[in-house]
Amino acid sequence: MNAETEIPLELDNGVGQPGGNYRYHRESFFPIDDRLFGNLDKELFLLDQNGMPGNTLSPIGERLRAKKNQNSNPDDRFNLTTPGAYRHPDDGKFHNYHFTLETSAKFTYQGTEEFVFEGDDDLWVFIGNQSIGGGRTGALLAIDIGGVHGKERRKLDLRLNNPQNQAADPSRHLKLNLRQHLGLNLSDAYAPLNLELTVGETYEFFFFFAERHTHRCTFRIETSLLLKPLPRVRIEATQPNAVEPTPYAAAVPGQFRISLVDGATAPAGGLWVRYRLKDLPAPRMAIAHQDFVLSSPAMPPSSDRVLIPAGQTSVLLTVTPLDDNNPDEGREEVCVELLGYENGGYQLGDRTEDTVFIANYAPPLATVQKLRDAVEPRPGETMTETHVGWFEISLAGDLTLENTPVRYRVIETPGLPAATPGSDYEPLSGTVTINRATRTAQIRVVARADVAGNEGVEYVSIELLPQVDYRLPAVGAAGRSAMLSITDPALPPPPPPLVRIYAVREALEPRPGEALTEFHVGLFEVSLEGPILQDQTTVRYRVVMPADVRNATPGQDYEPLSGVVTVNRAAGNAQIRVVARADVAGDEVNPQEHVVLELVPDVTYRLPAVGEPGRSARIRILDRPVPPPLPIARIRTLRNAREPLPGEAIAERHTALFEVSLEDVAPQGQTTVRYRVITPPGLHHATFGQDYDPLSGVVQIDPSSRKAHIPVFARADVPGDEAATPEHVVLELLPDAAYRVPNPGEPGRTAAIVITDMPIATLQATQRWTKEPKDA
Repeated sequence: MNAETEIPLELDNGVGQPGGNYRYHRESFFPIDDRLFGNLDKELFLLDQNGMPGNTLSPIGERLRAKKNQNSNPDDRFNLTTPGAYRHPDDGKFHNYHFTLETSAKFTYQGTEEFVFEGDDDLWVFIGNQSIGGGRTGALLAIDIGGVHGKERRKLDLRLNNPQNQAADPSRHLKLNLRQHLGLNLSDAYAPLNLELTVGETYEFFFFFAERHTHRCTFRIETSLLLKPLPRVRIEATQPNAVEPTPYAAAVPGQFRISLVDGATAPAGGLWVRYRLKDLPAPRMAIAHQDFVLSSPAMPPSSDRVLIPAGQTSVLLTVTPLDDNNPDEGREEVCVELLGYENGGYQLGDRTEDTVFIANYAPPLATVQKLRDAVEPRPGETMTETHVGWFEISLAGDLTLENTPVRYRVIETPGLPAATPGSDYEPLSGTVTINRATRTAQIRVVARADVAGNEGVEYVSIELLPQVDYRLPAVGAAGRSAMLSITDPALPPPPPPLVRIYAVREALEPRPGEALTEFHVGLFEVSLEGPILQDQTTVRYRVVMPADVRNATPGQDYEPLSGVVTVNRAAGNAQIRVVARADVAGDEVNPQEHVVLELVPDVTYRLPAVGEPGRSARIRILDRPVPPPLPIARIRTLRNAREPLPGEAIAERHTALFEVSLEDVAPQGQTTVRYRVITPPGLHHATFGQDYDPLSGVVQIDPSSRKAHIPVFARADVPGDEAATPEHVVLELLPDAAYRVPNPGEPGRTAAIVITDMPIATLQATQRWTKEPKDA
């Protein structure tokens, strides 16, 4: 079976006032995801225990695969056999790809309108009140994008200045041929049809869209048409029971009301609504002009339409029974069904048909009245008759049945508090049987104890429902409905809630200058037990100082407390924060300090008895030991170095020394001091790893000596003599958590040594020849 739902389709012109171009654009148009039919992932595959589609085809999926695999085109065969194949390529979600959408509206032609649609599946647009020949009018097809296809665009140019306008007076009229100017593929029989519009006239607009292309759905509308929704019409049998006339009494007519919903009124000239008499199986169906006549002030007899007058919201159809001289035929039925979409002008509402029953006799008249109100029992109270209210239903007239069931329903009376069935009173059955001898029956309304307490007066209203075996008073007349009250007894006020206080968390005292964290905040919790009558309850407390503990001082050891805390009814509890302060006196770990709070009594709550848990509570403020100050590390130069000659043995003169010292003993014992090589401007710096051996960047200082040396081993410089430009090595101490260093620019933060080159000696002959002496 088909299923349907309504969705909003709002076109926005972006300016907040009528006029201009209205737009609606969705590149992924999936308005009914996970609703109705069409989510193929769930229809083609069986669901697992989590409600998600598995990899097993459902019976629908198996039938579809068998059918599509008969196609000769391989691309049309069923090859998507896992649910993941139906996820959208952009957002990875499952969507509902298979649906049709229809909407209808009306517009008053201005002569400047256009309509543009862009989408990837079927679209048909019709415009109504057009001449289709033979004196008939109807809705003409204006846009046709049929079939499965990619994204296509169509533009409907309804402007008077359209170059294709064939009207004799193009200043007020538009005339476009459907085939020649709108490009519609029509048979020759319909080729002469023209779309003709006149400025100031109102026309119906019908829009039909079909989406059936998996994975994509583009939907874009842009138009300057001032579209307004068509009104909806419904039908209801307001007098569902009619009676044939007798020689002694006139006929009792039945009645239908055809009305516009949501307070709409008929336009100028009125609104014609089509209907038909629906065929029913014999012998139930009454025959027009034999069993009844259907009439209305706004239609001639035997018509198939009725007029809702201009400015009115409804019209009545009267069913007048005729005497057919057949007293044994039993009940007959007149079923009227509303029709639509011939010339537009309206849409069908939620109720499109209803029935009037014609009886051969006058059924008894059923009425209801209240006999007695009820009083709600207190919890645990024994039930008495005062806790039971009574309605009475009566039948007046000729009772042909021994027992007549009469139906009713519970309704709400506007402006009065309604009692809740099943909570304030025992549920009612909705029907009562009236015996022909007594002609009356009672409905017991048994009140229940209301846990919520004293609510004042609540009401139970019932309304009789129509049935073929009896008649009802007219809607709004006395006897069709009745109401009784359920009064709450005067209950004593509940006791105020019980308040308790608990210690939740202790606090840690911060060091002087330390940033405050939650560790430095102690917590008490105040809670309410029992019925809480007020939205907010203010609970008072005070700081007490028992003699058996060391007490913290308010304003010195912790922030002062206000003495009150507000408890919200929804939460039922609240916290008191005790923010510890840094203690100037230093380490007070032994003994620790306490904060003791005691609740103060008040009329809005109760307290535990003196000595019982919850009347007072205590937390501790724990001191943190104050650490000793860190030692200061300093560096100085002990000795410079001379660069060795190539091949020369390394001696002490080739090693420079820095000394790093701690002014105080480090608390942690052996201390690792970090340093780095820096290159201040204005000096000729030795090259790390070329002019001297690499340095580790750290030095270990023993606590006994508080000193350590950093040796710098000079290397032989291959380029030769650099004595004219001594090279420097400058070290800077780095700060650490284990020690402190002097501030930048202060002595001891940096030190430098100098590496001096050794000049290379040369040998040169000053005389080439010499004479050997005669004597040895």
